[in-house]
Amino acid sequence: MVLRRKRQYAWVIATLSGALSGCYFGDFAQDAGPDDAAPIDAAIPPSDAQIFDAAIYDAAPVDADLSDAGPHPIGPLGPGLSTLVGDSKSGLLNGLREFSLFSNPVNVLVGPNGDIFVADFDNGAIRRVTPTGVTTTLVQQDGFSRPFGMAFTPSGELYVQTDRSSLGFNLGALWQVDLETGVATLEFDGCGRWRGLDSLSDGRLAVGDAREHSVKIYDPLLNTTTIIAGDDGVAGFSDGQGSSAHFDTIRDLVVTSTDEIFVGDAANNRIRHVTLAGLVTTVAGNGNAASTAGAALASSVNQPAGLALNGDDVLYIGEFSTGLIRQLSDGELTTIAGSVPGFADNTDPLMGLLFSPEGIDFTEPNLYISDGNSGAEEPFHRIRRIIIEPPEVPLPDAGILDP
Repeated sequence: MVLRRKRQYAWVIATLSGALSGCYFGDFAQDAGPDDAAPIDAAIPPSDAQIFDAAIYDAAPVDADLSDAGPHPIGPLGPGLSTLVGDSKSGLLNGLREFSLFSNPVNVLVGPNGDIFVADFDNGAIRRVTPTGVTTTLVQQDGFSRPFGMAFTPSGELYVQTDRSSLGFNLGALWQVDLETGVATLEFDGCGRWRGLDSLSDGRLAVGDAREHSVKIYDPLLNTTTIIAGDDGVAGFSDGQGSSAHFDTIRDLVVTSTDEIFVGDAANNRIRHVTLAGLVTTVAGNGNAASTAGAALASSVNQPAGLALNGDDVLYIGEFSTGLIRQLSDGELTTIAGSVPGFADNTDPLMGLLFSPEGIDFTEPNLYISDGNSGAEEPFHRIRRIIIEPPEVPLPDAGILDP
């Protein structure tokens, strides 16, 4: 099925009219933040709107000088689990790692030159962080609100999904970002909740649609969207081909070098595998909202959110509400970091704590993690780093020579 969406405001206005007449899309029960907290949505107030969500009170301006705030405590960048940037305090401040502030970062993406791009959700910004923690703001402009999904194409174009449309409604948008100027150009207004984004080898985008529970392919050149798996708009669970397969709240997806797709099927507590031909199978999780280890299909994964690949054969999984980082390798699920939600750096990642590893990305040997507050009033606004140690390879037995 191919859906053609023209970049015309007429379509957006028509969609908004439908939303306002009774077709309004409700919030997720658990999310990066309340969808409708800003005053622009006051015409259709949600049940979870809070007055304190209407503005970011402690956000500094994009060009804030370091003299505007003192340094905050931050440990050294070392082995194991450490903090790259951020603090318990929220805000928008650039500079060295002991000064930089964020507000509910929800996703990370390693760029072609090794910089880490951060979807700074509550600040409505894309931040750029060097591997040593120097932070700048790449994107912050009118109409660009609540960024989440991010993907680089093989030719280096950066695409970003925002939960709000360019007009401020909860209809989503897709943008292309100029890495030199920081200008975000609207590509597709009203696309929906495309939080799962990754690039195929040919430059098209694989899309995990959280609200419509389907996997799609978006072609930036033709501006077309093709549904390859899932029954669009229908939540459920089943393996199968095309629309006979079902998902429930896709939070992320990641693409292998051979264009196979792994999907974090959050509400089903499972990891799914999707081919470009639309064949869906389950590769991890028994459906229970738990975090048990062992054989992948017999074990449990709890609300898988962020996904990252180490090569094509090791999948890292951030669990939304447990603070755990899981690993799927050789058909086995294990936990490699965290124990309970919280904050603590530690040379042993299993002794460290994360609050909500909602977005993750890997570049050898570093696994980067957006550790935000999951939309709650909690003091977690950090980007974390885990150095992944290679597995120990036993030395060959040389034998014992007789004297």
